Formats: sequence, structure tokens, C-alpha cells
Amino acid sequence: MEKASHHTCQHNQHVKSSLPFNHNHELNLARQNCVASFNKLEIIQENKVIWSQKAYDFLEKDCPTSANPSLWENARCNHQTGLFRVTDKIFQLRGFDMANLSLILTPQNTWVIFDTLMSIECSRAAIEFANHWFEENDYPIVDGHIAGIVISHSHVDHFGGIRGLFPDFTLEPEIPIFAPTGFTEAAIAENLMAGKAMGRRAGYQYGTLLENSPTGSLSIGIGQGQSLETVSFELPTKEITENQTLEIDGLEMVFQLTPGTEAPAEMNTYFPQYKALWMAENCTCTMHNLYTLRGAQVRDATAWAKYLLEAQQLFGEQARVMFHAHTWPRYATAEDPDAIKDYLISQARLYKGIHDQTLSAINKGYTINELESQIRLPKELTEKWYLRPYYGTLSHNSKAVYQKYMGWYDSNPVNLDPLPPIEEAKNFINYMGGAQKILQKAAEDYQNGNYRWVAKVTNLIVFAEPDNQDARLLCNKALTQLGYQAESGTWRNEYLTGALELAQGTIKNPDHYANGSQDLISHLTGEMVLNYLSLLTIPSDKQLSGIVVFEDDWTFENGAYKQRSSCYQLDYWRGILTYFPINSTNLASPEYLYRGNRIPFMNQLLYTKTEELKEWRQLFEINPDERYFNIIEP
Repeated sequence: MEKASHHTCQHNQHVKSSLPFNHNHELNLARQNCVASFNKLEIIQENKVIWSQKAYDFLEKDCPTSANPSLWENARCNHQTGLFRVTDKIFQLRGFDMANLSLILTPQNTWVIFDTLMSIECSRAAIEFANHWFEENDYPIVDGHIAGIVISHSHVDHFGGIRGLFPDFTLEPEIPIFAPTGFTEAAIAENLMAGKAMGRRAGYQYGTLLENSPTGSLSIGIGQGQSLETVSFELPTKEITENQTLEIDGLEMVFQLTPGTEAPAEMNTYFPQYKALWMAENCTCTMHNLYTLRGAQVRDATAWAKYLLEAQQLFGEQARVMFHAHTWPRYATAEDPDAIKDYLISQARLYKGIHDQTLSAINKGYTINELESQIRLPKELTEKWYLRPYYGTLSHNSKAVYQKYMGWYDSNPVNLDPLPPIEEAKNFINYMGGAQKILQKAAEDYQNGNYRWVAKVTNLIVFAEPDNQDARLLCNKALTQLGYQAESGTWRNEYLTGALELAQGTIKNPDHYANGSQDLISHLTGEMVLNYLSLLTIPSDKQLSGIVVFEDDWTFENGAYKQRSSCYQLDYWRGILTYFPINSTNLASPEYLYRGNRIPFMNQLLYTKTEELKEWRQLFEINPDERYFNIIEP
């Protein structure tokens, strides 16, 4: 790999001298109350490493010149792996996946599990590790003693490992599963509608294509990275539809719904018996994302701030410990009784400040790429280690606020109908005197440390002349230096992955990407099935219509799962599939295109070669290789 340049060394040294490293207590908090350490953890399935903390052993050494020293400290914190005692009755398994798995002991000596990790292999390894310590220390083991499961929100790293909670990877049907209202629709929609694109882009964001090394992936701010094996899904038995208190085996849980914050469906939970506040992913020990680089709908910064302040008002004064779905807890102590209050209020001020100052700049006419320079957050916020930009950044969070209110257009008509990237790049190269002239100037700028501009102009050459090896190399070198300088773990991964694919081409090995979930597919509602099929149509001159009945459809009513039958009118017209729910009882002697279950209907259109639905089957196509599209080159 490329060495850190003189300018990168200077940049990282400046970071080291300008931030209060002598007052950084995050590593102590990350290590606190570890009852069983497992920093050498490595999970292997069929000769494939799907999760490894052992690979990050290099973090135990001093920070190299190829890493931002602030990010290095964050990575060391996220490397702490094992079973942690949050209180005598609350434990967390940290470092076994991107997120944490939390275990709350009930008065009846059973466990309520909060969030399940992303992969069943990771959650199983975590549970078995915990069982060993619990058995030796007079706690009930987890297996056979799960009283309930709570999924805090609709992101896959919090529900995908649910079947791994059980020794045979099969859910025990009598165990209740609680989730916030809207969870199921949000979880399925995010992983289905744009799932291929998000999955490909996630390889850039989470660094799954990179080596774990001082010149590769270090951390993503909220964890070390993304596990790469089996994702499962189960429908909740109850969705929480309002702020309420529930009890499981004597354990009192006070739920606070926080829709539209870090996820479309999310909730915090307070445990009054233990004076413990669970903040889901609404708080983590870093600035979070208002927009995630893999792609998603932008988040509402004002709603996020509002619910953080509401949590403080509802629970902050009573709570003695606060823990969350990523990173490590905060404690109110005799020396710092306001630690939780200050933490919650500071997080709220961060997102509210970004929101308000961004809108102030927008109303002065500043456009999306000018916003960051106009925002001046107080030093009292920016120097708090738990608000440093390890995951989200001021740059892309301010862009998220712009996107939410203003969309993609900056009102300059020159930008209203731009040329496609390849055509634009060719014109730029032509106007600038050809690739060779640009490369000569870019080489000078590289020596002067102007890496952002060098990456920009050399990537123009790559789009105009994909086989220009000099341009690919110089763009690679510039992106590498930007990665070494980045304080955000996700930015580092983005830069270094772009550099890697310039050197090697688009990486198409499925082992480097997270798996999709057949469990998610099997739980699609009838309407979701039709919506998904709409994305897979083949353009043609055909026009077809028909009525389908799904006899195994389902819905949530008042927070409870309910089976039902559904009926839809389908129309295919020249590559466009439209559908509308109808009441089959009002049809006079209907002739059905299909009557049966949802998933077999989809499978017959996409996979099964039978005479049934033959005419319709020719109108749909699924191509698994589409997920490996180019990003850094045309």
C-alpha cells in the first residue's frame, strides 16, 4: 500500500496536537466492567472469515502515520470485545458484530434480549460465550431462559441475528418479540426496494472489500465493520404503537417511541427497577449520520433532537446508567452526577445546531457544497470525544439537511440538465487540453498535497478514458492519502475502497458483501411482492391483465400480527406493472390469474419453469450480477 505522504503526516500530527488527547476517557469507558474479554475473536464459517476482532490486533500498537490519530483511538475502543457488566442485572456482548447484544435479567431469573446482531453466526457465538461465563458465575445461561426479545429499530444489524439466539437456529414460538410501530414495513422496504444498490455501496461504506490493517479498514465509528454471513428475520408478535409500560417476568420496561430519528421506526426503553436507560441507536459515542453513505432516506435532525430531549425529560434525572445499541455506556457517578444529562443534551444540541445553521446558510443562498464552511459549532461540543465525526460528519450531515429541505437542485439553471458523467468528462478533458496536460498539473498538485482536487480531475480522465493507467494510479494515490487523513471511519473506507477498485477493478467476489435474507423475502406482504415484481419487469409491447388472490397475506392491526386474504387487479402495460387492491366478493364469477400463496406466486414468475403463468413469466427477469455495478469508473 501507498505510504503516508509528507502532507498527510503533517495533517495527522496537527490532529494529534490540536485535540485534547490527554482528556480522552473513552477507552477507559469502553473497557470498563469487562468480565470476560475476547479480543482474539474470529468467527469462521466454511473456511470464510465472517467476523474477526483478531484481525485488528494491530490496534494495540501506536498510531501509524497512515491513520488519523483520533480515528485510531475510536478504533481501539471498538476493538474491546467480550461480555460487559453494565449493572448487576444488565450485560452487553460487544465486539461480536457491528452492534451490541444486550441481556437484561428479569426478577424471575430469565433474560430479555435487546437487539440480536446482524448475522446468526455472530449472535450464536456471542450467546455461547456469555453462557460459559454465566454458568461459572451463578447466572442462568441464555439458552432455555429467554423470556422476550426487543428489537429497537428497523436496521438489519439489530434484527438479522435473531435465529442465532437459539441453539438450533429456530425461534421458540412462545417467546414474544417486541418492536416499534412501523418496524416490519421499514425493515423490509429498506432491504428490498433498493437493496442491491445499498448492498454494493455498503461495501464502500463499511470497508468490507479492504484488508483490516493500518493502511486499510480500522473502524466505522460505531463498530469495527459489517459481518458477512446469514441474515434472519422474524415478524414481531407485538409492535409498540404508543409510549407505554410493559412487564415481562417482573421486569418493567417503559418504551419511548422515537419515529423518524436514526431509523424510521425506533424506540428507547427505561428500566425503572435498575435505573437504566437504553437509548437504542439514538445515541452513540460519535456524531451519527443524518444521511448514510450507502444510501437511505435522510433523517430528521429536529425530530432526533426533540426525542433526545424528551428522553432526558422522561428518564434522565432518574437514570444512573445509559447504554445503547453501539459503543459503550455512560454512568452518572458521585464525581459526575450529570454525565447522562450532559450527554443527552449535548447530542441534541449537535443535531439541532447542524440543522439550524445549515438552514441559516441555505437562506443566505449557500448551496450544498458550500454549507460546511458556514457552520460554526461551539468548541464545547466539537471537542467532546463522544461527538467526534467517526461515523457521520459535519460535511455530509449538512448536505443531508439541504437534501431534506431543498432536494438535489441548487436553482442554478446551468445545473438543471447536466450531461451524463462520461460525456461530461470527455468534454472537460478536451477543453482542458487533453489527459496528458491534466496529469502533468495533477502530479504537481499531488506533490503540494491538494488531494481532493487531484482525485477529482484524475477521475474525470478515468471516466473519459477508463484504460488510462496513469490517471487511475494518480487518482488511487490521491484517494489513499485522503483515506489516511480521514477522521471518519466511513470516509476512510470510502476513499480506500475507491482506490482499491481503481487498482483492481470492480470487486465481484460475493464473500466480500453481506448476504441478503431469504427470511425477509418470505415475510413480504402481497403488496410488497407486487411492488418488488414491479422493479423486475422487462420492457415489451405486451399488454396483460389479471386478478390475483393471496390466501396467506398478513397485516398489523393495533400492533398485532393478523393473517388475511387479499385480492389485486394486475395490469402489465409495455414494461410497467400497476396493481390495485379490490374486493373479490364484489366480482361476478371472476377468473383468477392466480389464487394461492404469495411467495410461490413470485417464484413462479421469477424462477420456476412451469406452464402456469407462462405468458406472465416472460415479462420478468432477475439478474444477481446486477449488484456488482461500477462506482469509481464508468
